Amino acid sequence: MAQFLLYRSLRNMIDIATMIFMDIKLIKEYVSILNVQFFVLLK
Repeated sequence: MAQFLLYRSLRNMIDIATMIFMDIKLIKEYVSILNVQFFVLLK
């Protein structure tokens, strides 16, 4: 039982880490798009 709970919590941690990683990737892409638009506006 304890091993099952440990396995589940480990899975949850991995899922949360994956979600955070995906969010960071999305934010970086969004920021780079914003930067490109900003430079276009400056020209």
